[in-house]
Amino acid sequence: MSLPYGPPVQVSPSIRAARYALLAVGIIYGFSKQMLYSKMEAQWREEEAERQKKRDIENAKLKAKIAAEERETVRLMESGELFKPGRL
Repeated sequence: MSLPYGPPVQVSPSIRAARYALLAVGIIYGFSKQMLYSKMEAQWREEEAERQKKRDIENAKLKAKIAAEERETVRLMESGELFKPGRL
């Protein structure tokens, strides 16, 4: 049985060395980039946690305000003052 493209060609040792060297450089480059992005992501997560705390506080204040307005509206509805002429 013969191969369709002929016998395999011997690759030069310098080409092999260059391939493995570039592979190693690529792995090291990828690892360093991953470390950089991991640090950036950790910093972003910390900042996002701070922003979330501020949003939670603002939302709690807004909910309290809305609840107070609803209580007042319900009080006015129950007493009948809400539907008096000239109220709105």
